[in-house]
Amino acid sequence: FGETLAEDAPDVSAAEALAILRRYYGLTGTARPLPGERDHNFHIQADGEREFVLKISHPAEEAGFTDFQNKALDHILAVDSTLPVPSVRKSLEGEPQFAASVGGSAPRIIRLVAYLPGQLLSRSPTSDAQDRNLGIFLARLGRALRGFFHPAAGSDLLWDIRKVAKTRPMMAHISDPSRRAMVERAIDSFEQHAAPVIPTLRAQIVHNDMNSYNVVMDASRP
Repeated sequence: FGETLAEDAPDVSAAEALAILRRYYGLTGTARPLPGERDHNFHIQADGEREFVLKISHPAEEAGFTDFQNKALDHILAVDSTLPVPSVRKSLEGEPQFAASVGGSAPRIIRLVAYLPGQLLSRSPTSDAQDRNLGIFLARLGRALRGFFHPAAGSDLLWDIRKVAKTRPMMAHISDPSRRAMVERAIDSFEQHAAPVIPTLRAQIVHNDMNSYNVVMDASRP
């Protein structure tokens, strides 16, 4: 995972977020902190009823990786503009991202994307219809990403199923012996049967972390 998960980034206040918004985007409004795994995120209610998410990356985050995300969003919307994914808003200088010192830290990548209203899937009732619609959405997202590539797509992420063997050291933290053995058997089986043939298969960039905390539902019809 690297330093982006091993070390916390310096805190960023709402006042600092609004200062960035005003200086680099020419916008004013209010800022409310949002949870984030690696970034500092703020829900921005801009004057004029527009809503955004201001994303301030971890100081250790590589600019190429955030550029990968930006270009993926641009590509998806260019292929299928009906997909509910956030668009990237450029700065006053016409940049989709830039580096600036925030919270007394080293320069950090700053981005502003459209805010998608709704509620987390984790807080929504579940149903067969919902599962089906999520599958359809994920398939459409994958289709929209066909043909897209970025140099940072080769980043060493443990979410990449091809890197599953690198999770072996983490098994020591599974206290239940039976569960630990189950995980070990699964990894052994993957390395024996799947890993050797993966290089021979077609591959593309996909969204590989569609968990209940990464999906926003329409609150009026969850």
